[in-house]
Amino acid sequence: LPEVSLALSRAGVDWFGVTNADEGIQLRRLNITQPILLLTGFWEGEQSAITDYDLIPGIYTEDQLDTIEAWGARTQKKIRFHLKVNTGLGMLGLHWTEVDAFIARYRQMKHVELEGLFEQFAASEDFTTRMTDEQMQRFALVEKALAEAGIHPRYSHQANSAAIVSRPESWGNMVRP
Repeated sequence: LPEVSLALSRAGVDWFGVTNADEGIQLRRLNITQPILLLTGFWEGEQSAITDYDLIPGIYTEDQLDTIEAWGARTQKKIRFHLKVNTGLGMLGLHWTEVDAFIARYRQMKHVELEGLFEQFAASEDFTTRMTDEQMQRFALVEKALAEAGIHPRYSHQANSAAIVSRPESWGNMVRP
């Protein structure tokens, strides 16, 4: 992690995505200054790492959103986050059909900022199925619902490594190789 991260930082990558807060802390201790996204969110008790090390959590559930809102209120900081939307992979994330409930809850909060929106494709390299196209359509519906509510995340990212190569329509303004 240290050697690769430092080389990427020197090469000028815009962001780092890590699995957990411990990896994010390790990068900060290497003096990496780029934004660091916790792709798998955070565990209860790691809120201080988010603010102490300027880490940006991926949020998968309304409970996580409530937790960082409470932490933001306690520390008097506004905490940026990226919302992970489940559009069909069946893994973690706010189910795409629950965006209206999320919007209602988010609008009541003062200490969090929806900075990014992302999803994970089930099989972006498989062109024998329409699954990725369906996921992209569902993601677009979530973006539309947010926009209609006046919520405009700065970052939108769908593309994993396979999609970077094969599906440029999924790039948004951020990709995750």
